[in-house]
Amino acid sequence: MSTTTDGNVFITILAICGALLPKTALKPAAITRAAFDYQDLIGIEALIGFFRDPKRYQWVELESEDRSVGYLDDVVALRADGKFE
Repeated sequence: MSTTTDGNVFITILAICGALLPKTALKPAAITRAAFDYQDLIGIEALIGFFRDPKRYQWVELESEDRSVGYLDDVVALRADGKFE
């Protein structure tokens, strides 16, 4: 669980995902699909965090190809302190 700046308590999507995903062997194609699902969950978590606390990030970008960030990544967020996450 985490706490927002306004004192609200919430459970992260990753905690929910970890509790729900089965501990079974996966086929190679399923691994790729699981990676896409995981990426989607990370993006959703970042966007929900931004929605709940607009001062947390300056912006959030999904499927980022912004070379000014210094790398390509699936989810990039510019924090209020000017650092990338």
